[in-house]
Amino acid sequence: MIRMGERGQLAAMLAVLAAATTGCSSGNTMVDLEVYPYGGGEDPAFDVFDRFVGFQGLAVYGTDGVSDEAMLHAIHVLAGYLDSDEDGEMDSQAVFDELWRRSAAMVLFATEDDPLADEFFDAGFPADRAIQDLYGDEIHPGGAAVGEFDATLEEVLHLITSGGYAQVFPTYFGEEPGTALAVAMDDCIAGGYYDPLFHEPDMPYAHQVSEFHYWALTSILGGQSFEGRPEEIADEWSLYTGELVAEFAPEAHALLTDPQWGFADGIPDGSYEPPPPS
Repeated sequence: MIRMGERGQLAAMLAVLAAATTGCSSGNTMVDLEVYPYGGGEDPAFDVFDRFVGFQGLAVYGTDGVSDEAMLHAIHVLAGYLDSDEDGEMDSQAVFDELWRRSAAMVLFATEDDPLADEFFDAGFPADRAIQDLYGDEIHPGGAAVGEFDATLEEVLHLITSGGYAQVFPTYFGEEPGTALAVAMDDCIAGGYYDPLFHEPDMPYAHQVSEFHYWALTSILGGQSFEGRPEEIADEWSLYTGELVAEFAPEAHALLTDPQWGFADGIPDGSYEPPPPS
């Protein structure tokens, strides 16, 4: 693991991010998505990571057991969800600003059994910070073509929806009973189309809503209908296409396809290429 003095590391990190992004600006940018060394200093919990890559002030951190390719894939998926038409403008500036305010980050470990994951979460980090974990052995770029689901598409979306949408639009996307999304989820559970407790009987309600957001949106975007996938997920989720969501969960479909929210219009392909600045 590369080690630098705290002040020097922070200065280097901020310089890299400043060069690679425009912070909270929504203007066109040439985005430099490269992996850089990271040696701690931001917060003690983050000392487990040795590299990071930034996008507009958001970040993906990785341990030495995670490949550069996996980290780059994660940041490209993050960028693809936030700027789905790759025009250099955030699809929802309000959601992006909230993620930026909360120093949103993906934290990548080799496996769920990686002791560095336990070390990170045991150390703790500021409660207001938006953090989502992802594991190298569940990252499968282009996996749908060979019948493998790429968990990057799920976990990155959780960061955006729970860390962004649920905070900015709590009446609609909040993860507690009574929000528009939660009501749509409850109807879907009652109809037998979603069983959040099948694999995790003690799943908290907020997590159920977050998972429902992921299932419904990625199905609408075409991410759950590749060969073998409907059978794989049938015990938990049966509305694996946008057409099925529209027919059997119309409230969810109307909510998640309303253009005012700025959701992505397709599943990120892991290759984010915005135009150069004009």
